[in-house]
Amino acid sequence: MDVEQNPGEESIGPRSSCSDSISAGAVDTGCNVGLGEWSEYECQYLGFTPKSFTNGGYNAVITSLKEGLSTMEAFINEEFGTFISQEKTKQALEKIQSVLVEKLDKRFDQVERYQLRNVFNIPEDLVLPEDSVQMTHPLAPEENQQMEKDMEELRKHILAVRYGNECARQQINEIENLQKHADSTLLYLQQLESSITDAGVLGIKDSLSFVLDKTKELMSAVNGLGDQRRGTTDSNTA
Repeated sequence: MDVEQNPGEESIGPRSSCSDSISAGAVDTGCNVGLGEWSEYECQYLGFTPKSFTNGGYNAVITSLKEGLSTMEAFINEEFGTFISQEKTKQALEKIQSVLVEKLDKRFDQVERYQLRNVFNIPEDLVLPEDSVQMTHPLAPEENQQMEKDMEELRKHILAVRYGNECARQQINEIENLQKHADSTLLYLQQLESSITDAGVLGIKDSLSFVLDKTKELMSAVNGLGDQRRGTTDSNTA
């Protein structure tokens, strides 16, 4: 059990995670599953891993110990600060904590071994309700093969559905983009129609004539600007 030797700290890191296997001192279940798989079965049955439970108890005790020593340190500094320096008080409490943590480690190791052997060790013949159907109605080899085949078909079907959904999603995005372009074009045509109507032009023929006349006027204006620019250039040259 690794603990930092500092009374001022309050947090203690976990000693293990849910993936930890059961202690080597635990009773061998004799089950045909691997040790890691059996540990997962324990976690499924208990709702937690035995290691996480024992680590939680250990961390709670160590946290309480650190809080107690911190309170004691504050009290000594307040009441006897004129006689004992804060540095000496801190060093003394660190030594006390070191001794206490060492003793707690040994005791918790014993408690942990006992709990893993006699409290949290589930019997080898234990079957969870969701797995009991496999005991009462075992599958024949051909049924198991058919089930594996059906599961593979379902996996392929799921992948196909996901692929179809992705294709449909892309097509929807393309349709939305086309709809935006169509809306922009429609708005432009409506504005053009409004301009033509305000000019008093009605009908397709009149509309085309109106556009042609406006184009000729624009070209004439551009040519006029070109002639004016050339005339200015010639006068400057002269």
